[in-house]
Amino acid sequence: MALFLGFESCETDEENGDNLTIYVRYCRETFKDDFQRFITQIRYLFFDEDGILQHVVLLQRGIDSDLQHLSPMLPYGRYTLIAIGNREEHSDCEYKVGFTRMEEVTLATHLRQAGDLQGDCDPMYWGILPFEYAANKPNDYICDMSNIHCRLRVTVRWANHLPGYR
Repeated sequence: MALFLGFESCETDEENGDNLTIYVRYCRETFKDDFQRFITQIRYLFFDEDGILQHVVLLQRGIDSDLQHLSPMLPYGRYTLIAIGNREEHSDCEYKVGFTRMEEVTLATHLRQAGDLQGDCDPMYWGILPFEYAANKPNDYICDMSNIHCRLRVTVRWANHLPGYR
């Protein structure tokens, strides 16, 4: 008696390299990733090659298990990812899928009362990543974040008189 066993293999997106994966990091002055230390919530905006918002992902520490690894379900094409960290706490901005254009993306920070002190001088973070999601190729990308520097309010007062011009 003969026993024949046959095994079939099936192709998966992972074998083809079609899976889109994006790792987001924030490295300040060293190569150490400080994302977990400074970024508590993040909004990912995906724009198509025409600059129209196609997909939005909002992740928050304590609610979502991983804020740094993305595998968005997008059709093949060219995209630009804009990542904005801690936006919800410090900014008032509205974005609409299918309508918002990339050049319309702005951040407007909350105005604070006179005399208030800002606890963190760089509360918001941003990153931008142009990428192409294509069939039959590796689609693994890294998006580096940077901090958005604080506003300075400066008042100059001369002690006794205006300085002399030279």
